[in-house]
Amino acid sequence: MLILEKFKYFIFKAPPYKNHYNFTEDWFTHNIQNWKKVLKKFAGKANIRALEVGSHQGRSALWMLENILTHNTSSIVCIDSYSEPHVHAIDLFKENMKIGQFENKVSLIVDSSHNALPQLESQKFDIIYLDGHHEGEFIYKEAELCWPMLKSGGVLIFDDYLWPLTQESEVSPQIGIDRFLSKRASEFKVLHKYYQLIVLKK
Repeated sequence: MLILEKFKYFIFKAPPYKNHYNFTEDWFTHNIQNWKKVLKKFAGKANIRALEVGSHQGRSALWMLENILTHNTSSIVCIDSYSEPHVHAIDLFKENMKIGQFENKVSLIVDSSHNALPQLESQKFDIIYLDGHHEGEFIYKEAELCWPMLKSGGVLIFDDYLWPLTQESEVSPQIGIDRFLSKRASEFKVLHKYYQLIVLKK
């Protein structure tokens, strides 16, 4: 049912972008209504910083740049290894940032998250979006690295919380995310819980 609803949305809803970007896939558009609600307090404000792990062709980053990170002092750091089978997505990412004229507001780190995140440990972010891995242990480690970088009042977004469980359910995203949240139970407030899980850092 969830897949059918997403498919219907893509057919009947116009892409919510101000510019005509080049995408070949859409794994993001169905999240926009929830993102509008949980991120609206940051929209248009100065010096808002976002961190995204797993940027692919740039859909989610571009939506934030057009709708949330609109002040000229706000910016985003994007991390993606661009490994197979998505190695060519980096070309579309760069092309789309150029189309939107956002190159001066985007820092792209082409590396694995476990290499890139420690390099950012001294920095602070208002928004962190984790969509780089689909294995629970990797997601747990990313969240542990990112949590100290998230400001109080900041928002952390986990993608794929309801990624289908398999025979190897112990590696599913939900297992890793729940493990992280149980460890930090007193430090956050849940803002949204469905296919994505979104929390506010107290």
